[in-house]
Amino acid sequence: MRATWTTITARLVMGVGLGFLAGSAAQADVILLSGVLNSAQVVDGGGSTSTGTGFASLALDTGAQTLTLDFTWSGMSGPVDRAHLHDAPAGESRLVYDPFDLFFDEEFFFDNPLRTIDCPWSSFGTCVPASGTLHFTQDFTDIIDFSSSCDPTGEVCSIAQLVNMALNDIIYLDMHTELYPSGEIRGQLTPTAVPEPGVPLLLAWSLVFLAWHGRTRVAARKS
Repeated sequence: MRATWTTITARLVMGVGLGFLAGSAAQADVILLSGVLNSAQVVDGGGSTSTGTGFASLALDTGAQTLTLDFTWSGMSGPVDRAHLHDAPAGESRLVYDPFDLFFDEEFFFDNPLRTIDCPWSSFGTCVPASGTLHFTQDFTDIIDFSSSCDPTGEVCSIAQLVNMALNDIIYLDMHTELYPSGEIRGQLTPTAVPEPGVPLLLAWSLVFLAWHGRTRVAARKS
């Protein structure tokens, strides 16, 4: 009987741990997105044959109401004058899916310190290098209009609307150069689960308990 109750306890502990982990993505204050950027995903401008690549991670913190982007890129055909976050599923043009630029976020602002290269062909006048890294955080107020007059058909009006874009439409990041003004590389940023605080510890204790339980059963059989 003791072995039976021990087994039940072990299964309950493990089940609770896995249950918390499974539900963490939906309950977490931070929604984490990430993805690889390459030319194969470019849709606009007739596509791209660039060998440039990149990787980006995007964190939407609904508690702190901030957006944090970290990404690296290399091997572009030349200096980069623009990089944007857009709302459109894989294989679809944002010009068709989001013609009113509901979500259009420029990552290289005019005063970005990475803009060190003269680019007379760009409306910005300066560009960032063909290879580099970027980290920045911005408030939701920069991309969400929280006013009562906001029109959700033409603007992002709530955190819920932004979260829906991230989890269902799938936000993408693209980069633009002189050779590929419509986009040289693009990457869909897909959701990644973020465990609730304490869940890793709970799972660790579950594994320790199961290991102890296994050794106890082996010892019981030998005796």
